[in-house]
Amino acid sequence: MALAKPRLMVCPDFIDSGLNLAKYPCPLNFRMPEVHRPQPDRRRPLTSNPWFVASLVMAAGCAAKLYTNFVWEDFLITFRFSENLAAGRGFVYNPGEKVFGFTSPLNGVLPALFKWLIHGDGYAGALWGFVFASLGVWAWGLASLARHLDQNATPNGRSGAGLLIAFSLLQAKLMVFTISGQESGLWAGFLLLALCAQEEGRWKAVGVAWGGLLWTRPDSPVQIALLVFSALVFSGDSLKATVRSAATAAAIAAAIYAPWAIATSLYYGSPIPTRSSRRTTCSGSCRPPTKHSVSFRCSRSRFRAVSRECIARQVDGRPG
Repeated sequence: MALAKPRLMVCPDFIDSGLNLAKYPCPLNFRMPEVHRPQPDRRRPLTSNPWFVASLVMAAGCAAKLYTNFVWEDFLITFRFSENLAAGRGFVYNPGEKVFGFTSPLNGVLPALFKWLIHGDGYAGALWGFVFASLGVWAWGLASLARHLDQNATPNGRSGAGLLIAFSLLQAKLMVFTISGQESGLWAGFLLLALCAQEEGRWKAVGVAWGGLLWTRPDSPVQIALLVFSALVFSGDSLKATVRSAATAAAIAAAIYAPWAIATSLYYGSPIPTRSSRRTTCSGSCRPPTKHSVSFRCSRSRFRAVSRECIARQVDGRPG
């Protein structure tokens, strides 16, 4: 009785070799040796999770605000502009006197929006709304940083990202200014968003972040110029491509900021803030400055002392 011819199959080693497969058959019971491939380490620190980072920033900021109840006198000065705007008296410190007396557009517009939405007396609701907005943008920036580092860093780099985020949260001045009604959280958030988008080559998103910086601080062109310089020096793209991308981002930022520049030019006569309008008289009175005293300049320490006295009188119920 004739034996059955063993069944043959093509050896996997030669599938992609380009050789004549019919010349290199192998028995059916042939087994390829198992190759051990190390599995990637899927353990990720919590700081690599953008949602965790954003929640941590919001929780830390709200806890600090509830514990300290800080409010900066500069916010109260700007809030008078916001309150008058919400009440329909114009975006002014003294009704009838169009003086551009605050520096940050968002620091004036957002409290006015929250004051108009919440109503009520005082500044507490508007302040909390502005603090939430500032913490939200800051949390967005740090979450973007966590996502960027998680996608582009080694496991050791991810651990370093956690240290960087913790260091950012422990910046006392940044946290205190943010919960006290200043635009520091907005500035930090937009700056981080611009930096991460620039590193990832998303120049349209860079332009949006630059627009946010322009709406936050009038000196933000300095930071924007530094970001452009870093892109020109450290970017792997050609100089021409980097300049073209930066020009696109600048056009987007200019389009975002243009409505504010046009509106302030038409309303105040200039898009540049007038610092003297934030000065009060040095007589110790808490009454609003008159038309003739608005340009009077006094020392910053004296101005802060008068502002604190105004706050104390409002808390005690004493007349100004």
